[in-house]
Parts: sequence; structure tokens; C-alpha cells
Amino acid sequence: MGVNRVKKRGKERIEVRRRWPDGTTFRRYYPNMTLARNTLTRIESYILDGSWQELRRELTGETDGADQVPETMQLQPTTTIREFSQHFLEDRKVSAPKSWDRYALSLRTLNQSLGDVALDDFRRGLLDDYVQRRLKKVSRGTVNRDIACLRALFSYAVESEILTADPLAKYKLLKTDETVRSVLTVGQFRSLVDQMDRLPIAAMTALLGETGMRKGEALALSWDDIRWPDRTVRLQHTKNGKARFVPLSDYSTEWLQRLVRYVGCPYVFVNPRRAKRWINPEQAFKRGAEATGLSWVGFHDLRRFRACQWVRLGLDLETIMKLLGHSDLRTTQLYVKGLEPHLEKVRKLQDRETEWETCGRQPEMATGPGKYGLS
Repeated sequence: MGVNRVKKRGKERIEVRRRWPDGTTFRRYYPNMTLARNTLTRIESYILDGSWQELRRELTGETDGADQVPETMQLQPTTTIREFSQHFLEDRKVSAPKSWDRYALSLRTLNQSLGDVALDDFRRGLLDDYVQRRLKKVSRGTVNRDIACLRALFSYAVESEILTADPLAKYKLLKTDETVRSVLTVGQFRSLVDQMDRLPIAAMTALLGETGMRKGEALALSWDDIRWPDRTVRLQHTKNGKARFVPLSDYSTEWLQRLVRYVGCPYVFVNPRRAKRWINPEQAFKRGAEATGLSWVGFHDLRRFRACQWVRLGLDLETIMKLLGHSDLRTTQLYVKGLEPHLEKVRKLQDRETEWETCGRQPEMATGPGKYGLS
């Protein structure tokens, strides 16, 4: 209770939490500590003089003058998962907007099987049964996303003080088989760019494959973010909220310079039919991929292609992690699985050894006494 700095998914937020005299809880996030403390001070003073219900109506947006508790404050342990999921999604729209679509998709399926179960009646066995049924229809990866969504929902219920204990604490995800995905070659990548039937999509494909940026980062790119003298791009709208810079190659620079700049539209990738930022480029990209015979390729494969190319060029994983905008080195390792720097070094040595054998020349050996004094 009080003013707290809370950290969610790498982002620090300032939270005000205070229990009203009737047992319900006020919980809001504020942009700065001063505003948060002023709000808490007001709550405390209104509670002391007995006019707290008036303040609660003000803070929660009630305008009908009724003394009833607002809907968002009527949540109880007996609330069903379906009912609570709406409040959970509202919170995630603010705290984790990038994950909101995934949570909403999982909850559609979860609510069909578990939606009528009350929060305090939920047991781990119910999720075990759900997992077994779900595995008959979808992959383990999809089931894991459902499990992760439900774990986040119950964790939020505990944070909101609706539940005192998390029934899914330490519930483990399913083990999945580790597979190495196919990676584009440079020739395939260039052919893919050339087969795009829209210039903005061709330029965006070239940029993604040369810089490793995400599709959403490219769509949010404005002309002011491109620094032509330095040949770098500033990415401000990133997944983790941290801005970063990525270098431009000759190839990506050439494609960017072919694009038309529209008056009144600051974005780089613009749909010429509407003269507005391109929103859904998937269909145009899919046509180009199928025309190249690479129907398995998606936008994210361009990001994986660039990561692997950087490994082949000798970049270390920590540098690649920063360029891709990952916060965990393990994520980067998944992108370049099978192409780690140490494996590439071995391959280069093997190629040199083959070259020596072909030329009939032996590598130079160290001379002088060895470790034990033997020549």
C-alpha cells in the first residue's frame, strides 16, 4: 500500500495503491512521483474527514452520484476467469501493449474451456486437463502461450489483491523440441527483394534484411530517423521501449533513396493509394515470397537472416544482441542456433586446412623447444 515503484517487463512504473474504508482497493499508475504522492495525500485526507466516497467517484470517473462501488472495483475471488479476463486485458493494453494481441487470442480459447471457473475455485488439475485436450489439436508452442497467458492472469489477480495466493505459481511450460529453422542465403534474399511488386515493400524487405529491425519498427520509421551522413537509423518505437541505432548498408541505402516522400506524411513506408503509413504489408510480401518460391519466408525470417549473416562476418553475439534490440543473450542464441561464432571459427579453420591439402602445402608449425623441452 502507498506509493511504490514497480517493475513490469523491464519498465518501471509509479503505482499508487490504497484500500478504501469499505475494503475495495484503489490502484492507479502515474507519470511521476510528485503526482502520485499528491494523489495519495488527498486520499488519506478524504478518508480522515469521511468524504472519501466523493473522492473515489472523482478518481474513478463516476458521474451518476451513486455511492456504489465502480465496476472495476467490484472484483472478488468468486469472479469468473471470463469476467476477470476483461480487466486483465485492459491492464495489459497499458502495461504490455506488445503482448496484448497474443493474450487476447489465448483467452478466446481458454475462456471456452475455463471461463466459467471462479478465480478461487481454480486448481492446477484443471489446467492439466486443458493442456491434454489442447495438445490433440495444436502444437506444444501454442499450448505454452496459453499457459503463459493464464499464469500472467493469475499473477495479476494476486497483484490486485483479489487472490492471496497464485494457484499457478511455478507451473512449468511444456518441453519443446529444439529445431534449427531454415535461413535465407544472400542470393535468395536479393531475389526476394527483386520479386516484390510494390516499391515500398521491396525497400522495406531490403531494409529488414540488412539491418535486422522488426517489421513494426520499420513501419513506425520516419524520415527524421534516418541519418544520411552517418548512414544510421534511429529506432524509437521498439518492442522493449529502448531506442537504438542500426547501421545502413549500401544496398539498403540505395533502396531507401528510391522511395517517394509524401508531403504531410513523415513516415518512410507509405501506401501510395492512401498517401498514409503502410499498416498491413503482409499480403504484398506474401505475393513476392511465393513468386520467388520462398513461401515459407515471413518478415521475421529477414531478422534471423541478418543475425546469421553477422555471425558469418565475425561479429560477436553481444554486439548482435545490441543491434537486434534483445535484452537477453539467450534470445540471440536462438536466432543463430547452429551458426554460433565458435562454430564459424572452426569452419573457417577447416576450410583453410582443406586449402592446404589441395595446394600440397602444410601449415607453418611452431619452432623451438616444446613445453617439455623437446624439439
